[in-house]
Amino acid sequence: MTRMILLGRVFFSRKSALLSMLNNLLKLIIFFFIILFSIIPIVRYQYTIDKLLYSNYDALVQGCSEHMYSRFDKDANVTGLVAITTTMSSTLVHGSNRTTTRLAAVYDDNLDALTEYVLTDELFVKKDDSLMNKSNALLLSYWTSKNIKADIGDVVRIEDLDLEYVLAGIYSDSYSNASAIVLGSSHEGKAAKFFDNLLKGRLYGTVYLKFEDIKAGLDDIDDNYYRDFPLYRKYGENYLVEAADDELLQAKSSAQIRTEQLRRTELSLKYSDSPFDKSYAYYIIPIGMMMVCLLTVQENNKRIQLGLKPVAILSISGISKMHIFLYFLFDSFIKTSILQLLTIYITLLIFRAQEIYTPSDLMLGYTLLYIFSILIASVISAHISIKKLGEEHIMAALNDEDIQEDLL
Repeated sequence: MTRMILLGRVFFSRKSALLSMLNNLLKLIIFFFIILFSIIPIVRYQYTIDKLLYSNYDALVQGCSEHMYSRFDKDANVTGLVAITTTMSSTLVHGSNRTTTRLAAVYDDNLDALTEYVLTDELFVKKDDSLMNKSNALLLSYWTSKNIKADIGDVVRIEDLDLEYVLAGIYSDSYSNASAIVLGSSHEGKAAKFFDNLLKGRLYGTVYLKFEDIKAGLDDIDDNYYRDFPLYRKYGENYLVEAADDELLQAKSSAQIRTEQLRRTELSLKYSDSPFDKSYAYYIIPIGMMMVCLLTVQENNKRIQLGLKPVAILSISGISKMHIFLYFLFDSFIKTSILQLLTIYITLLIFRAQEIYTPSDLMLGYTLLYIFSILIASVISAHISIKKLGEEHIMAALNDEDIQEDLL
């Protein structure tokens, strides 16, 4: 340790410190681009496909009346059924914090069906199962909860409803259908009545379906499904008879199949011309670390050049090239790792300012990959630097007249 401290004093000078500052600034920029090209594409990819990948429904339909919903509910082939309606905007209040968000009501007695078929465990950032069973449970997207500084167990008031809810779950923003979710039956059905009055009827905006026989279920929808909310409100249950042909034709609709949506989304990302649609980590990290390595070698060479005479004197006292190698290795690894972590922190702040939620396991995995890459770059740069510090350089420095006078 004493030898490392001595080497630290030898290799520190104003000139080397200025070069080190410039090199560190360049490394910071390089690390930022490494993160930009490796993490952002994956975050974007996850945001696009997660809600489809982790959901468990077979198909969804939209614009459903209570008449059509009742038909789905009685269909023996339908094994899972979840219906939600989303308003344009609602105001959430927590303490002195407030935000405007899209509020959705779930037309089920509890959230079990929603979390089984649509908003599954993989899409939750965190939740409390005991609170999820309460009739006044509230689910919020990650950034909505951040905007009002609310956490699990907090009471949040929905100003439009003038009702209070308990925050039971926080889910990833990749589920973008709504930013806040409550039960339509909450507070003795006041939430459902609010939506009904707002929409002048019971609208099941999106209905998620799980079939026993998927093909039979999809064929039935193709043959018999209409976005029938306006037709039902205008004509009642006999809208198929009373509505004009052009009205029926305009309302005819098929199901959106989850697996087909996922396949098309993955294909659109795979064949997109945008460089941000897939990660270039395996290309950009080696290139970036090579540049970091060259900057480190440049810095080490400058320090060797400025400290060659003191190093030559110290070599007499037993400091070897291995000690210098270890000094450069640990010095580079520690400084560069700190720079990398600082860059990740700054990037996360930028992500948060843009309301981008980065999964913690993704950041941890890439941080470990970056640290490992930094270690390799540090070993290579230290080895190259020591190669340039040959025995002939030390002997030449020892033969210098000034050093001879110091030694005498």
